[in-house]
Amino acid sequence: MKEPHPHHFDASIGTTMDVIVSADNVTRDYDLGKVRVHALRGVTLYVGRGEFLSVAGPSGSGKTTLLNLIGCVDTPTSGAVRIDGRDTRALSERELTKLRLHKIGFIFQSFNLISVLSLQQNVEFPLLLQGGLTRAERRKRVEELLAAEVSQARRVADEGATDAAERERRRADLERARSEEFWAEFGRDPLGSLEFLENRIAPLSVGGGYIPLRYVATDLGAFAEAFDGLRVVAGTPVPPGVRGILLGKRYAEMSLKLRAARRLDEIKEARDRDHARIASDERLQQMVRENQASIQEILLQLDPGAAREAVARLGRGLRTDESDLARLLVLLFTTDDGNFEERYRLFYSELAPLVRLYSAQVGDTITLEAPGRSGYTRSVNVKVYGMVEFKGLERSDIAGMTSLMDLAT
Repeated sequence: MKEPHPHHFDASIGTTMDVIVSADNVTRDYDLGKVRVHALRGVTLYVGRGEFLSVAGPSGSGKTTLLNLIGCVDTPTSGAVRIDGRDTRALSERELTKLRLHKIGFIFQSFNLISVLSLQQNVEFPLLLQGGLTRAERRKRVEELLAAEVSQARRVADEGATDAAERERRRADLERARSEEFWAEFGRDPLGSLEFLENRIAPLSVGGGYIPLRYVATDLGAFAEAFDGLRVVAGTPVPPGVRGILLGKRYAEMSLKLRAARRLDEIKEARDRDHARIASDERLQQMVRENQASIQEILLQLDPGAAREAVARLGRGLRTDESDLARLLVLLFTTDDGNFEERYRLFYSELAPLVRLYSAQVGDTITLEAPGRSGYTRSVNVKVYGMVEFKGLERSDIAGMTSLMDLAT
């Protein structure tokens, strides 16, 4: 295909323009089952530097598809899209990520602010991603931007709104609970400190309460002999004559695992098994946004010492001098097709050892509750010895979700 000249003659205005965006005979097809959808058919478009352009059309006409191609979150089926002279088809995922980061700005219908970050941190976040500035230089740049458009910034942040004030209060409460000063002075007012933890911190906890458990009570030794496909994949079998439970591995992954970790696993599985791409899969994009907004479940687990260690590890892994743990976690979970594998390994090698990945894990003693014959609830404490799965049925929602417990319990 002939490369377009970087300067294009626009017959409508009778002048030559400096082309910064071009689409040449672009098509984009999607396969929905056995049906092929032609979202774009032979679109040609030139946008000059400094030009203001609107794309209009009815629903389903391909506006979003075209913007996705220009925005480098997708690539054309045929034809060429060039941004600042660079053909997007010839770029790797990492190169596309850099192009989006440094050359393209997205303005959404909603603000899309990251709820766990302040207004200043939201403005600073792209500068952190771009690199090249020290922390002091980033802060100075943020102050300059906000000072220049303070009235607009206040409307965006909605500083007077109840929900914004509530988010700031929660953040302050979390910072207090994580501080060394709070725990150092805990003994001076233990009742007041416990009241603070119960009334202000406990309601912020995620994943609390009861979790339904499907189990089979059996002679565990005889069961293992009868089902040779049974495998203990974590921990050990329950010793003979001892009370205990073996949790179904799939049950633990789906119901007990840290939600951010589970979403990372689901994204990796979709990429590896189905060859899905974050850039073009709305479900994966939603999981990325949910991880960015749910760092609270990790922050609540880390005491001050573990938090400092997490900052050090993530700072090294992400190659940044950022010292705020919340912002580091958001950066860690800001994943795309270019950095996902690296961020996935970083999470499990550096952060996962500092937190509880499962709400109930090997070695824990858990409390089981169930209604008795009289109708009253009865409870029993039982130790988790391991996790099990059945060979060939690892993904089964019946076998994989079932746990095994001794008969006496």
